[in-house]
Amino acid sequence: MREIVSISVGAAATGLIAREHTLRSRAERLGAATMETLLNAIDANDEATGAHVRRVAAYALILGEAAGLDDRMLHSVERIVPCSTISASSTARSRTSFTNPPSSLRKSAGPS
Repeated sequence: MREIVSISVGAAATGLIAREHTLRSRAERLGAATMETLLNAIDANDEATGAHVRRVAAYALILGEAAGLDDRMLHSVERIVPCSTISASSTARSRTSFTNPPSSLRKSAGPS
């Protein structure tokens, strides 16, 4: 009886592990597709920023390889660096907009 129970438990655990692996793989593919879509949208909006984001990601991978990161960590770097770069670019752009507003929003220098 114990053998049947342990075989059943082993089979159930194997099934759960396989399901977990499948779900994780799907989530990773969805995340990669989402990031690619975001990068394409940035390229369409501002080609220089899109090129910058891709360049920074490439440099980060080169540095990661030089530092001896394993494949799993390099994959994480590849996913995370573009998000950080996009965030930094957006923050810098909004600061520039705030400190240098369009002429239509600036007060006139002369008397009104």
